[in-house]
Amino acid sequence: MKRLPAVDAINELVNDEGFKLVDTGGVYKIVGNVAKAVAVIKNEFHFEQIQTQILAELNKARFLIWVAVAWITDPVLFNKLVEKKQQGLSVQVLIVDDDINTDKLPWERMGFVKKLKPTGYFSNIAHHKLCY
Repeated sequence: MKRLPAVDAINELVNDEGFKLVDTGGVYKIVGNVAKAVAVIKNEFHFEQIQTQILAELNKARFLIWVAVAWITDPVLFNKLVEKKQQGLSVQVLIVDDDINTDKLPWERMGFVKKLKPTGYFSNIAHHKLCY
């Protein structure tokens, strides 16, 4: 049986994690595991050209983008998240439900955001920033 071109494309994507699609008599199955060594994730801190740094990382995403920050007000970053969602990536955003986020960008139209009500002594439960 001739191998499908999509199989090669999928195998190229999942190879880094130690998986591959194999033909088992006309039925393709995913085999393998995460035993293959992958590079250690290194945290980096940027204080200059932050938008450029974030865009570079978002452009590298191939499967999913998970963001948890207090606020996103940058329309360039917002539009990049929308673009990645439209490309088929799983994009999930967690932000604070306040006027800063509500008034700046049309999050509700995007369908991939969860807003947290501010709570706690300082009403800033989402002060930490991260993106996967």
